[in-house]
Amino acid sequence: MPSNPLRTIQTSSPPIPDEMLVQGVVTARESAEFLGISRTTLWDLMDQGDLVWLRLRGRRMVPRRALVDYLSGLANPDHIECED
Repeated sequence: MPSNPLRTIQTSSPPIPDEMLVQGVVTARESAEFLGISRTTLWDLMDQGDLVWLRLRGRRMVPRRALVDYLSGLANPDHIECED
């Protein structure tokens, strides 16, 4: 049985669950557009560990599920800041 090539991808820590990889990945540019932020801000999120990413063929890629999870975390009441 051939080995799964997705298991040999260099990833950020912690390891990316297989179910995230099955749903596909998008480029940094596509991720930034989806989130409505600059690529520089996106790279900052990845470097700080706030957004899961992986390196595929020398490019930073983001699992689609990671984008949804990141946005879901922003919608969590613990992340909402209110001004008094």
